[in-house]
Amino acid sequence: MAGGPAPAMDRPLRILLVEDNPDDAEITRFAAERTVSAEVTLISDGASALRALEGELLHAGKRPDVILLDMRLPGADGLEILRHVRRLSAYRETPVIVLTTVGDDEATILDCYESGASSFLEKPATSQRFAEALKVLASAVVRT
Repeated sequence: MAGGPAPAMDRPLRILLVEDNPDDAEITRFAAERTVSAEVTLISDGASALRALEGELLHAGKRPDVILLDMRLPGADGLEILRHVRRLSAYRETPVIVLTTVGDDEATILDCYESGASSFLEKPATSQRFAEALKVLASAVVRT
């Protein structure tokens, strides 16, 4: 089967951003909405993210194409959310990109990969650097 670009989309890329830091959330939202034609849903704590993934996002037909997941969250940490997401049949194939900071150790990263993380993305200092990473990510996501 021949490879090629991802199929064209008739809607924006749906990104669920689970991030409690308002500055990081704003950089991510700004970069996503201006770079890859994205609709970003922001949830700022882990417990709310778990409820939304099983509730309104799934049942309202707004299942995310990509989940960007911070590791350190109130309510439920990123690893707990990741493990829960991978147990839900609706999200088994959904890319989950874990957002890391400089302090994340190798054991944490290994735990995330073993739990089903698709990739890691270091939180950049500027929206331009994050936008470049999102372009690469969006080109790799098959959107239906």
